[in-house]
Amino acid sequence: MLLLATLLVSSSWAIKRPQASTRNSIQVTSHNSPPLPLITSDWSSIAQTEETCMQCVQFFNVYLQEIIDIITEYGVEESCSLICGHLNNSNARTTCTVLCDVIGVDKFWKIFLLDGINPIYACQMISTCPIGVDPAVDFQSFAIAPKSGYPGQAFTMTLNFTVINATGTGQFTYVVFYCVNNSKYLYSQTFPNYTPGTYSVDFVFQTSDNGTFPFGAYPVQMFMCANECGTTTPYSVALNQSALIEFDLLEPQASL
Repeated sequence: MLLLATLLVSSSWAIKRPQASTRNSIQVTSHNSPPLPLITSDWSSIAQTEETCMQCVQFFNVYLQEIIDIITEYGVEESCSLICGHLNNSNARTTCTVLCDVIGVDKFWKIFLLDGINPIYACQMISTCPIGVDPAVDFQSFAIAPKSGYPGQAFTMTLNFTVINATGTGQFTYVVFYCVNNSKYLYSQTFPNYTPGTYSVDFVFQTSDNGTFPFGAYPVQMFMCANECGTTTPYSVALNQSALIEFDLLEPQASL
């Protein structure tokens, strides 16, 4: 699979659900990570929802490796509470136990021995996140505005795409190439599912004026994947990728 093996920088974005229309517009902006969600024992009221899927993924973003280590160290436990009881955080123990109870301890612990296990894959195996059947997406356009600016300025990337077959849970990943110092950074965001339809998604990329963004051109490329980009799980599909676009950071003109 194409690139996605370099430094991964994940940020947390807020997704505003679109109003009902023939074209769905979603605004994606950066913000600080929220507190770890608590999935309560009242599972039936939120099972299989986008909210529960994203809570599950967020939980495993934090605790996946710790649970793998617990199962590796302690082996097969007799109950969900025994596995999850090794976690130090009380909210995490509750969330872990509820997720485990959904499928039973005999199936739960085996998930963390799967090759290529990742947070999305784990949640799909627990049935809290949907799996796309033959997912397919066409990119219509990918643009950035403004096309040039100064360090410290925000740039908005707009992706227009059409979903042919439902995606299941997956990721947007965009790559910003720092040509001046010959490096690149990846920014990834999980989405719960896209059903057939046409969508427009904005991603806001914030530069800084503290010297970390040298003057010059910054090519950008967008990827959309079922499951995590760059993984090889049974549900991993590279749905589409954009052509390269770029923005330029200019040197401010000295005032006279």
